[in-house]
Amino acid sequence: MVQSYEQTLGTRQPRTLKARAMLGKMLKTLKKYAEAETLLTRTRADMAEILGPEARATLLCSHDLCQTLAEQNKAAAAEKAWRSLIPTMIRRLGAEDWDTLTARMHFANVLCAMARHAEAEKECRALLPLQTRVRGPENIYTLITRSTLASALTDQGKYTEAEQELRQLLPIAQRVLGAENDETLHTRYGMAVLHSIQGRYEEGLKELRAVLLLQQKQLPSDNGDVLNTRHNLAATLASLGRYDEAEKEARLELAGRERSFGPEHPDTLRALHTLACCLRGQGQTTEALACARRALSGWKKVLGKDHPDTISTQHLVDDLIKQETKA
Repeated sequence: MVQSYEQTLGTRQPRTLKARAMLGKMLKTLKKYAEAETLLTRTRADMAEILGPEARATLLCSHDLCQTLAEQNKAAAAEKAWRSLIPTMIRRLGAEDWDTLTARMHFANVLCAMARHAEAEKECRALLPLQTRVRGPENIYTLITRSTLASALTDQGKYTEAEQELRQLLPIAQRVLGAENDETLHTRYGMAVLHSIQGRYEEGLKELRAVLLLQQKQLPSDNGDVLNTRHNLAATLASLGRYDEAEKEARLELAGRERSFGPEHPDTLRALHTLACCLRGQGQTTEALACARRALSGWKKVLGKDHPDTISTQHLVDDLIKQETKA
C-alpha cells in the first residue's frame, strides 16, 4: 500500500505519510523494532515538516516511536521523548483525549521500568481519575494503570497499599478480561511477588506456579512475562532453601534471557546473579563464582561500578572468593 501511494501520490503527500506511519506501527506490533524505529523516525520528521509538528498524525507517529524505543529497552530515550510529547498532546488534543491518556499510561510504565517508582506512582494517581471518567472503571487501560500503580507501590515498600490495590483489581480483571488474559495474569503475578517480598513464601510460590502454568499455555518460553515469573520462582524457592529447584528455574530463565536479549542485558545479568546465588546455596562455589564474575563484568560495563546492582554482585563475588579460599 505504501509503495502504491508513493508511486501514485508521491512520497511526501499526507496519505502516503499516514500509510508509512501505519506500516511502522504494524512493524512494531510484529516486534520488528529496528525496522519500525527507522521508518517511524523518518516518517515523523516528514510529517512535522509537511503536516506540522503538532498535527494529530505527527503526534501519534511520535507516540508509536516512543513505544518502539521502550520495547527495545531504550527506556531513557523513550522517557525523554515522552516528556517532550505529552505536554504537547495535552495542549493540542486535550487532557482527556484517548490518545493523550494512552501516552501517559505508557509513560508511567516506562518510569516503572526505569525504577523511578515515586514518579510512576505520581503519574498513575494523576491519570487514574481521568481514565476512570473518560474510559470507565473497568476499561482495560484503566486496569493496566491500576496494575502499574500497584507495581510502583510494591517497589517503594508500600506493601499494604499495594496489596489493597491488587486485591481490588484482581476480581475485576478476572471478570472483565478473563482468568487467562495477560493483564489478569500480570495482576496475579504482582500479588505473588508481594507475598514473597513480605516473607509469605509458600503463598507466593503457589501463586507463581499457577501463573506460570497459565502463561505456558499461551506464551512462548522466551516471553518476558514467562521469564519474569521464572525469575521470581527461582528467588522464592531459594528463600525456602530449595536450591536445586531454584537452580532449574534460574537456568531456564538465563537461557531465555540470553536468547532474547543477549549476554549483557540487565535482565540477563540479574539472571546470572540469581543462578550464582542458587549454586552457592548448594555448595557449588566454583561455578557460582564464574557466574557472579560474569555478571559483575557486565554490570560494570552496562551500569558502572557504583550502581547498586554492580555493588550487590561485587559483594557476592567477594563472599564466594572467601568461601573458595577457605575450602
